[in-house]
Amino acid sequence: MTSGWTRAAHLSGRFSYDVHMGLFLDGGLTRAVTPDLELALGRRLWVKLEVRGVSAEALGLTVHRCWATPHLSPDASVQHDLISDGCPDAAGATVSVISNGAALTSVFSFRVFRFVSELSRDVFLHCQAGLCVLADGCVPSCSPGTKA
Repeated sequence: MTSGWTRAAHLSGRFSYDVHMGLFLDGGLTRAVTPDLELALGRRLWVKLEVRGVSAEALGLTVHRCWATPHLSPDASVQHDLISDGCPDAAGATVSVISNGAALTSVFSFRVFRFVSELSRDVFLHCQAGLCVLADGCVPSCSPGTKA
């Protein structure tokens, strides 16, 4: 897994904004993962997605889907869903959504894993997200036992 802040996308339309993704070793989001760090399987990591270039208190960032692949391409045939429809994927009990849709940042955590069917130990994270008007209700409604 690569570390630090990664520019995920520059999106434009009604607004023009950047979404950045960062990986952290702690829930306080103060210790960023570095490229040389070997991550132990099962260790919890926190992911923060943050909108930059927008200063609107009336908007929220809603993460709709996040998934992992063993290759750089988000369209790789091997995929593992972490977040689906804004909520932790029901098949994986290791994902926890801390905040999603309530502000211009979204945070979730998951336990480090690897793809056993792949020779590479690399794991690439991909997310689909968008801006939402907070008054319209941006926080996904998740089933009991999950949190968004």
